[in-house]
Amino acid sequence: QYEMCYTNILQILDLSQIAIYSKDRKEEDPIVIGGGPCTYNPEPIADFVDLFFIGEGEERENLQHLINSLDLGDCVSLLGFKNPPYEEMAKADLFVSTSLTEGYPVNICEAICLGLPIIATRCTGTTEILGENGEYGMIAEQNEDSIFECIKSMIIDGNLLESYKQKTISASQR
Repeated sequence: QYEMCYTNILQILDLSQIAIYSKDRKEEDPIVIGGGPCTYNPEPIADFVDLFFIGEGEERENLQHLINSLDLGDCVSLLGFKNPPYEEMAKADLFVSTSLTEGYPVNICEAICLGLPIIATRCTGTTEILGENGEYGMIAEQNEDSIFECIKSMIIDGNLLESYKQKTISASQR
């Protein structure tokens, strides 16, 4: 079912006026990162996503073979387990967490410490850290349309992206 959402990625890129193909993007363009269930079958989106894998998994060997066969070594890296992953996270332009449930979202705290603008779905833990009204990060409802609109807003509006970046920097210093 996740593969049916792949076209949303193209729509987000198009509406955000970001080059569809990763090979056509410039250094100043945002880095597009794919993850979660879509990484089980990355081939359909390989041309559109700048993909970094953090962690280990049973599919690592198959993914490395796919990366090699598609000649994607320049834009896809299997970094392996990184403890902590902060160096890689710090390269991101935006941190997105689409968890359905959280106890205490450590990954969001880490993104705050790195000064990353944050979009997270509304759930326990997320609102306690980012604020009920999204004072320190944009809070999306738990549906694709809301997540899409938040990502689109952040990518299109550089001032909004910078504003949330400054808010997370401020939050990390309290």
